[in-house]
Amino acid sequence: MTLRILFLLLVGSALFVGCDNNDPDDPDPVLLPLDVGNQWVMAFTRFDAEGTLIDSSTDTIRVVGDTTVAGERWAEIQGPTQLANTLLGGFYTNRDDGVWKWEDPSSDEPPYLLYQYPADVGDTYELPGTANYTVTVLGTDEPFDAPAGALSAYLYELDTEFTAGYPVVDGAGRFERYLVPGQGFAFFECAYLSLNEDGELDNPRRSVWELIAFEGN
Repeated sequence: MTLRILFLLLVGSALFVGCDNNDPDDPDPVLLPLDVGNQWVMAFTRFDAEGTLIDSSTDTIRVVGDTTVAGERWAEIQGPTQLANTLLGGFYTNRDDGVWKWEDPSSDEPPYLLYQYPADVGDTYELPGTANYTVTVLGTDEPFDAPAGALSAYLYELDTEFTAGYPVVDGAGRFERYLVPGQGFAFFECAYLSLNEDGELDNPRRSVWELIAFEGN
């Protein structure tokens, strides 16, 4: 009887060891958690060309629903403004090679790999569309400070020459995006031109979103 109890204890210990998911070399199964109701509370700031603060607010990015296409679930993410929706909104799913995005499942445009995961530093790939974006993985364990605290994230750079004829300013078309495995969005930035009083595109702007809190699963 003593030997049997000892054997059971040893088996139980082995099962506990085998189920340990805190190994730092074992990445989170998904980069972007997509349960309906998940949300990212972000500190939003906008600057002019000289770096002077124009305005700030709190933006909440939410998974508002989902749809199934050909047996695959796509989660719909929405932001509170047109700019936030342009950068973050759309339909997302996690596949074995990373996070895929679909602007509109009802359209003829196909989905595309947006965030390769897992990835190696230096990996590059192209995004479809007229802007000819190139994505480069700049880091896979990149430390940075956000309102949410000290974080470690995948760092992606999206860069384009705006070959579709869009106006170019310093930094325009270059987006740095930090995503924390298992939590998702953590830092976004973009540079662009806004309309002046005459309706002309000549007001350089830089917008930044930084994670305050991730709420969800």
